[in-house]
Amino acid sequence: MMPGAITVRGKDLRRVSKRFSQALTMTFRVQLSRAGLKRLHRHRRAKIHVLVVFVPTRKQAPITMTVPTAVELLCGELSCAGARTPALLPPPPVSSSSSTPEEPGELFFSGNWETGDLSQWTWGAQCPNVNGYVPPPGSGNVGTVSVVTDVVAQGKYAARFDLPAYPSNNSCEVLRKRTMALGTDDWYAQEVYFPADWREPSNWGLALGQYDFQGITGPPVGLDAHSNHVDVGIETGFCPGKNEGCQYNLVRPIAPLGTSLAGTWQQFIVHVHHAADSSGLVQGWWRPRGGTWAETVTWHGVTVQWREGETPNTNSPTADKIGAYRGGDHFPISIWQDGFCVATSFAAAESCL
Repeated sequence: MMPGAITVRGKDLRRVSKRFSQALTMTFRVQLSRAGLKRLHRHRRAKIHVLVVFVPTRKQAPITMTVPTAVELLCGELSCAGARTPALLPPPPVSSSSSTPEEPGELFFSGNWETGDLSQWTWGAQCPNVNGYVPPPGSGNVGTVSVVTDVVAQGKYAARFDLPAYPSNNSCEVLRKRTMALGTDDWYAQEVYFPADWREPSNWGLALGQYDFQGITGPPVGLDAHSNHVDVGIETGFCPGKNEGCQYNLVRPIAPLGTSLAGTWQQFIVHVHHAADSSGLVQGWWRPRGGTWAETVTWHGVTVQWREGETPNTNSPTADKIGAYRGGDHFPISIWQDGFCVATSFAAAESCL
């Protein structure tokens, strides 16, 4: 079997995912969810649907890629013994320089603004024009967010983020509450409109998205925009203190240097396997709206952060944040965001755009 990942999940199960780099036999211990336990206690002969999905990892491009395969088990009497299990046979290979995983998947979260307000964002907004929010002194949370209908990528609504001229770091972001969720995978879809007068937003760029933000320093994984490219920023491992950098600190261009951003919608999908060891993974895909996907980022390594004396805790509260966050500069700047979601596969994430 080629290198990749196997995920086991189902409506009544707690999802488990394991990555591997060579052929081997794997054993999964999959726990029932709380809802699954209740259902099984009520109905001792209830059948549990278990979906087992294999997604190969591409190492280089172009390559011949085998489309991900899946098998569904029907389990009963507290085990899958005797369940009819179809063979996990690969379909014909697909040759492509920009192939993408095709597991159908599902959505964890949608922040596409189609409610016409900010109610999808479960941890609110760090913007002073929202619900009487008062920025903490020195926070730089001085921008504004508006749900709009004039500049939209999908559906009826999008969000516009405006930052004023300001001497130091400044921001306006909306937040989704979550947990660190070690050992799981998230596929983030994000679409951004850069106005016709787009320019270098500050001396370090402008953060469009901060994924699994822990509040230690910058995000473990995030999207940072510049005048003519967009980077995936990775800052993970041991972090000695705020603004002091972390054990792993690097950037990878997701929209390459020389990309014409001004006056365009740009689409991004970022896959993160959340891990405190080398099993972590970051992948990134990019295309201009209406264009062809290109996988431009692949990085293996730690994808969470910790302080001295701490051990990463899968249940620690974290946040997914999108909006606008930049360094100080003498001019105002605006961006628009639409179609954001968090999903279990590339295909599910792509459906949000």
